[in-house]
Amino acid sequence: MAYEPDCCIEFCYPPNAAMERMSYLWRHLFPHPLIGRQLVHLFRSAGAAIYSAGAVLGMDHDQGIYQRWYRMTAEAVGPAAISKKLMTPKEFDHLLASARELETDPQSVCFKLPDVWVIANL
Repeated sequence: MAYEPDCCIEFCYPPNAAMERMSYLWRHLFPHPLIGRQLVHLFRSAGAAIYSAGAVLGMDHDQGIYQRWYRMTAEAVGPAAISKKLMTPKEFDHLLASARELETDPQSVCFKLPDVWVIANL
């Protein structure tokens, strides 16, 4: 069994700069940010003949948890992004300000990146 993210989207409306920046950071900080889309292939390559697979995509439209999740993730990865020179401290401050705007905007609609799963007998 595997349950992994696919860090591939930054959907929100109205658009928010934090979402685009987070996608960039995931792709440059995480070792396999697009692993979710590879899971079925990886299980097939390992010999799985019988398996189930799917994905879950969450959406916030009433200031739910995903806007907060993006802000907290930005806070958590910021120091690593600065140390790897993916952003400056000033850019990090701007990212947090944009993430807070997204979190507190009662009109925002936000999609969380997909979670992909595979269950197989090997």
